[in-house]
Amino acid sequence: MSSIPAFFVPDADDETREAAYAAHAERCGRPVQPLAQRIFSIAFTSNNEEWIATVGQPLSGVFRRVTTIAGKRFEQVQKLDDPAVVLAIFAGDPFRVVTDAFRVRSSWDNPFSASPSAITYFSHE
Repeated sequence: MSSIPAFFVPDADDETREAAYAAHAERCGRPVQPLAQRIFSIAFTSNNEEWIATVGQPLSGVFRRVTTIAGKRFEQVQKLDDPAVVLAIFAGDPFRVVTDAFRVRSSWDNPFSASPSAITYFSHE
């Protein structure tokens, strides 16, 4: 990620942003976080696949398959994607990710749970 934006909610405009975020939080059973603690992106693993969930973007990931042939190690990387756009991410145990999966054909539950290996917060400057 080259530049981290200020907080936004993809399915809301400036006037409805806070209400939309609160509705997503309620759907996940999570509290509304202070601005400085709102999550822009997480990296997580699911079914041996490495995924990235970034607010405003479709889910993306990779599957790595490592094989050894005649003592040489080979890694195959398969790109993965899902058309569901991330609307909000909430901390907790586990984290909860809200998408627009109700609008597209997604293989993910909505919201879905994830345990992140990396977290990026929105810029709050």
